[in-house]
Amino acid sequence: MIMNYSLRHAGYESNEDSNQIVKAEGAYLYTKRGQRLLDLCMAAGSQLLGHSNPEIVSAIQSQVSKGTIYLSNNQYIHETCELLSQVVPSEYSDYIFSNSGTEATQKAIRISRLASGKSLIASFEGGWHGSNEWTLHDSGSRFDLDKQALNFGIPASINRDRLIVPYNCDKTFETLERHKEKLAAIIIEPIQGSNPQKNISGFLKKLTAFCSQHNILIIADEIISGFRVSLSGASPKLGLKPDIITYGKSFAGGLPVGLTVINEKVSQMSFGNPENAVITGGTYSANPLMAVAATATLKQLIQKNYTSFNTESDTFKNTINSELLSKNLPFNIISNGPFLRLAFTDKPFKSRAERDKLEMPATLQKTFKDIIKKKEIFWPTNGIILPSFEHKEPELRLAREAIISSCIETCEFL
Repeated sequence: MIMNYSLRHAGYESNEDSNQIVKAEGAYLYTKRGQRLLDLCMAAGSQLLGHSNPEIVSAIQSQVSKGTIYLSNNQYIHETCELLSQVVPSEYSDYIFSNSGTEATQKAIRISRLASGKSLIASFEGGWHGSNEWTLHDSGSRFDLDKQALNFGIPASINRDRLIVPYNCDKTFETLERHKEKLAAIIIEPIQGSNPQKNISGFLKKLTAFCSQHNILIIADEIISGFRVSLSGASPKLGLKPDIITYGKSFAGGLPVGLTVINEKVSQMSFGNPENAVITGGTYSANPLMAVAATATLKQLIQKNYTSFNTESDTFKNTINSELLSKNLPFNIISNGPFLRLAFTDKPFKSRAERDKLEMPATLQKTFKDIIKKKEIFWPTNGIILPSFEHKEPELRLAREAIISSCIETCEFL
C-alpha cells in the first residue's frame, strides 16, 4: 500500500516497522511481531503504577460511557483536587490544570511575570521544560555564562527575556547577581533528567536563599520527579523552596495532564488584583476522563511504600556500579532514588556540560543502545531510566544483567 502522508513525529515515521508497540502491561511492552520488551522508560515516567493498571483502566472505561469532555465544571476534577491537597505541600493551594508539562511550565512562566511585573526568566543548562520557547535551547557543552544558543523556529527576540545559566555551579550566582533586578523567576528541575545527581541539596538551598534575598520567584519543574522520588516530590526532600511547582506525567495514569500550583504569595500578586487577567483554562484542561484517571492513580500512590521504592532503586544502581567497577568498565549509573541514568563515563561530573565532555563518543553510545535493544530491553530514548512500582526483583535483575552485559560488549568496540 502506498502511503500518502508523512508523520512528522520523531521515531514514528514508518508504518512498516515490525517493532511497533501494540500492547503494554505491567513493566512490559509488546510489539507487532510478538516480542515482549522490558520497559525502562515507562512513557517517560508517566506510567508510575505500570502499564494498563487495572484500577485506572476501570475508571477510564466507566467514565467513557458518561462523557469524555464537558467543557464545564464537573465533580470529577474536584475529587482529584481533594486528593492532590493531601499530597501536594500545603502552602500551594491554587491549582491550574493543563494538558502537558510544556503547558504547565508555560503557565508557570506567564504567572511569574504577571506576579513580579518583570519579564526575564532564567533556566539552566542541561534542563528540560518541554517544547517551551522560553526555555528550549541547546544545552550541551557550553561553559560561557552569557552565550546562548537558539533552536530553529524560535525568534531571536526571545533571547531578550531569557537567561541560560550553568547548573550546579557557583559561577551561576555571579551571572544571576548581574541580572537580579530584571529577573521575574528562575525555573529549575530539582533533579535534572540529564544529570540526576544525589548530592544537589547544597546548590538548591543556595539558590533558594539567593532568590529569597532578591525577591525572585522560583519555579520547580517536577514534571518527572513529582510523585516519583516521594509522594510530595523532590523539592521538600532536597531543600528547594519554590513559589510555583509544575507537575505532570505520572499522576494521571498516562493520560495527558499538566498541573501548575502556586503559593499564597504568588496567588495574591497574580489574582489578588481583579484587573489582572491571565488565561488559566483550556478546552481539554481539567476534563473528566483525565480526572478519574488521576483520582484512581493518586488513591494508589498514597498507599505506596516510597521508602522501599527508593531503596530498591538505590540497590539496583549500587549493584550495577559495583559490577562495572570490578570489571573496570567506563560506565556509571547516577541517580536520585527511582530517577536514574547510565553515564557513558566512570568519571565524576557535576553538570550536563561536564558529562558531555567526559562521555564516550556518540557512535559508541549508539552501539550500546543497539546491543541492549537485542536483549529485549526497551531503552529510553532520552537516557533516563524510570522504573515503576511494577518493576519487581525479576524485572530489576533482568535489567541489571542486560545493562552490565551490554556495557561489556560495547567495550569490545573501544
